Amino acid sequence: MKKLDQKGWFAIGIVLLSAALLGFELLLPRIFSAVAGSAFIHYALAIALLGLAAGNLTVYLKRGTYAKEHKPYLLVRSCLLFGISLIISIIIVDQIGAVMVHAIDQLQLGRAMTPDLLEALFHYRFSYLMISGIFLFIPFFFGGRSIGIIITFFMEEVERNLFFNLLGSAIGCILSILLISFLDISTVFLILSFCGCIAAYSFMRSDEKKIPSLVKRSIHITLFLVILLLIVNSSYRLATYSPSTFAFRRGNNLEPHQEITYRWTPYGRIGLYTQVWSPPLNHNISLREKKFVGIDSGGHSLIEPFTKESLKNIHNTSKYSDDEIDQSIIPVILDRERKTFLVLLAGTGQDMLRLYSWFPDASIQGIDVNPAVYRFGLETGDSHLQEFFSLPNVTMTIHEARSYAEKAYTQYDLIVVSYDGASFATGSGAFTTTPQFLFTKEAYEAYLRMLSPQGVIAGGGISMSPRKIPSIVAALRSSGMDPKDHIILYRFGNTGSHGIIIYKELVPEIEVDRLYAISSNYSLTIQYHPYTNITPIVNITPDGWSTTLMQELHLEGSSPYLIGTDDWPYLYFSGEMYRFAARPIEKEKDISSFLSIMGLGYLLGGIIILTFLFFLLPLLKYHSDHIMERKRIIPLRLAHFTLVFGMIGIGWVLLELALIHKFSLYLENPLLSFSIVVASILISLAYGSLKSQKIAEKLSLRIHGILIIVLSAGVLYWTQTKMHLFFPEPVMKKILSVIILLFPLGLAIGSLFPRLLRIINEKSPEMVPFALAINSLASVFATVLGAGLLLVYGGNVTYLAGTLCYLAIALLSFTTFGDMTRWLKPEPKDQIGG
Repeated sequence: MKKLDQKGWFAIGIVLLSAALLGFELLLPRIFSAVAGSAFIHYALAIALLGLAAGNLTVYLKRGTYAKEHKPYLLVRSCLLFGISLIISIIIVDQIGAVMVHAIDQLQLGRAMTPDLLEALFHYRFSYLMISGIFLFIPFFFGGRSIGIIITFFMEEVERNLFFNLLGSAIGCILSILLISFLDISTVFLILSFCGCIAAYSFMRSDEKKIPSLVKRSIHITLFLVILLLIVNSSYRLATYSPSTFAFRRGNNLEPHQEITYRWTPYGRIGLYTQVWSPPLNHNISLREKKFVGIDSGGHSLIEPFTKESLKNIHNTSKYSDDEIDQSIIPVILDRERKTFLVLLAGTGQDMLRLYSWFPDASIQGIDVNPAVYRFGLETGDSHLQEFFSLPNVTMTIHEARSYAEKAYTQYDLIVVSYDGASFATGSGAFTTTPQFLFTKEAYEAYLRMLSPQGVIAGGGISMSPRKIPSIVAALRSSGMDPKDHIILYRFGNTGSHGIIIYKELVPEIEVDRLYAISSNYSLTIQYHPYTNITPIVNITPDGWSTTLMQELHLEGSSPYLIGTDDWPYLYFSGEMYRFAARPIEKEKDISSFLSIMGLGYLLGGIIILTFLFFLLPLLKYHSDHIMERKRIIPLRLAHFTLVFGMIGIGWVLLELALIHKFSLYLENPLLSFSIVVASILISLAYGSLKSQKIAEKLSLRIHGILIIVLSAGVLYWTQTKMHLFFPEPVMKKILSVIILLFPLGLAIGSLFPRLLRIINEKSPEMVPFALAINSLASVFATVLGAGLLLVYGGNVTYLAGTLCYLAIALLSFTTFGDMTRWLKPEPKDQIGG
């Protein structure tokens, strides 16, 4: 067998280092979701990119010192410090989380959940994120320094090195998801640390003659210790990242939960818990023990046993109260001929069990995205759910519910749009939790297509927020129906919760009569039906539900809520409503929007502080000591240089975030969307880097920039006009279509960056790490900018903003940047070793 040469060992080192860096970056949102809450992927990206920027900046500031040292030795040292600091940082962050969780547990003991308490909890959580960010920054700093050394001192093979860098990142993306599917997250972190240390070993083997023997021994000792920690971790977890014992609170009458067991999955931290509680909408407090599945720090699915006693107990109850029947039951009572039921977000099957308790002969199918939630229910010995799901008329399908609706051919008499909290796919790269895609205008259009002629859609309870009404009404209108003739709205008198029934055909008058006939039995108040001229609605006190419905029925968009779309599915956040609220009190009422804005501001503030400490302060000091003394830099040219590399960083992040968002439904799983989009873009970027020189020979810089814009516009056009045609296709075919679609764009973007680095290197090689640092720093702020754009304006605007960044680069190429050799005053080229 042929031995690896120096280049081979060097390439292996780059691949392993890059895989460990990206794998670590992708796992950070999982621990944030478990301890602090979901949708913090932008902050994880910010920490990683800031560390990479600071590491590259160090190479820039110390390039003179580093030029005199043995380059493989520098890499060995940096990679080894990356692997060691990774282990230390994840243990420290777990301990910081434990302290924070204890503090918020004490804060909640005996207190009702009020807006003030909710805001205080957010302050604790964001403080945890900021403090954790400081420690998590350190391994990325050493990783960034390693990448900076590779790019700066081995510029003669920059395309090849960038190729292996991006290839390793793609491998890390796929590897981290595969590992977390089978192993505990602490074990995965140790494996990534091991990869970092092996990378150090590979760089040592690439040229070990000048590596000190002490460093060689340090590598072997570190590898031995990591293996030892892996063995210890199999019995005693080094880090657990446990959520608050009030993380799954529903209502105010409850005690802290007790964790029975947990496991990590690509969707998040799934646990089995017990807790003493009373259903949140109960008129009278009824404390008892519940067993439930929880995900991360909020998703929650109750386990109802499949026994005669349990079926009797839940028969006249809902998920939220003992004082009302479930909203899914009402439509079938009105028409007993409805026999085929579909429950979306079925979780552990509690909605299905309630339907079965009323209609045991009906066909009941459940859909849920998270297999771990379903399995936890089955594995709970006293639940007997295995028997329930083995019944011939009961089936559970593991699938993302919304994409299932897009490709289903079966017609149903009843579709229940539930809200099983444990079905969330939090921390998976999406800025919205999975269920929110089930309540968009396009979602309701798909449900209407799935209904039989007598079919209805049912929803209500806590899951039926008035925010959904504009989307329902808009879906009926776009389907060619007059929404006034297809809706019934009612309210439970005992609990004040609401239910809505949406009909595919005109609401039958006989069903309205039947609803009035049973209203006294179930304490129902009918708030809207189409036949008010025959059966007038009297003595109804307007509330948010009925008012919103009447506003939307008479004039679309007249209510204070926006229509949810696949592009903007944020059910619990109304950016427009927050920004344009007429009075401050309206902002206070919209607490979720308030906290979302506050959270982004909080994290942006933390990023600015970290940027000042670890980037701007060292740069300003060096700037005053060296650069201005030499008087070689033309300030306008430097601003131009900074703008171009900054635009590349911002544009890339915005495009990536928007594409992950857009393909979440198309690829039938937000996690699959994340991994396929990131991996395919990274691979195409890698190939683009490898072919950069050949592309530069054929395309001018201006044409290159224009090509990126054209390809970006083509991707947007396809997602807006053609993507929906492929929804019914098999998932493998859709994966292939995404890879083919993104490859040309990734190739063009990937070949631009090394091309610009080569131009910089020809005139002033000491500025190469500075370019990398500016690029990474711009990407840091792009993560927060991207989060804000997604929340307020949606995926299309975010994507267009990313495209505009490349348009700015193209325009700059028509000015002085077209000749980058003019950015410095003419002087002899600096020489650095390598």
